[in-house]
Amino acid sequence: MNYLKEKNIHFQAYNVMNGVFHDGRKEDAPRAASSLSDVQQQLSERGDGNYTMPQVVMKWLVQNQVSVIPRTTSPERLQANSAVAIAAMPELTEAENVAVRNAVGALLSKKDLKPPLAQFVNQAEEGSFNLLWVHHETGEEILIKANLGPGERYDASTQSGHKFVAHFVDSNVRKELVVDAKHGQQQQFVLNDEEDEL
Repeated sequence: MNYLKEKNIHFQAYNVMNGVFHDGRKEDAPRAASSLSDVQQQLSERGDGNYTMPQVVMKWLVQNQVSVIPRTTSPERLQANSAVAIAAMPELTEAENVAVRNAVGALLSKKDLKPPLAQFVNQAEEGSFNLLWVHHETGEEILIKANLGPGERYDASTQSGHKFVAHFVDSNVRKELVVDAKHGQQQQFVLNDEEDEL
């Protein structure tokens, strides 16, 4: 697609949905399907109706200057997937655009998105911190990395909404961290032992 844009070549897609949604692709890439479903929900909340995942994919293609010819034998789907219906949908945000691109790529390749990755970096000049994961049901804090020293980094596969605590041992500073990254994304937490301003 980058090459086509560089050469000012317009691309037209036909029968896109078979490549994205059929042949067990959702089962082979459940995180990608979930990510696409999240964008579908967000658009439906901002728009005038309940959009389908195929409509989200068509909106993404059209918003990225790809012409789409939907194929269907159903009059209802023909209307739902018409140029007028797709144009009436809200524009995808940059984050949603990236999420759809990643999800469609994973579904087409049948290689699922990786779970979110959280990177924790100790930026304190001296002193280490213990990293704890907060159990979402019990609130129990579970040690996952002890004594992360200055300049060191620790990577953890996680999920959006997971909570962590960085506890600086020498200064007794505690920082609570919540992961916002989605499937296929990473989020970096750069930490020091200074108290946060309120």
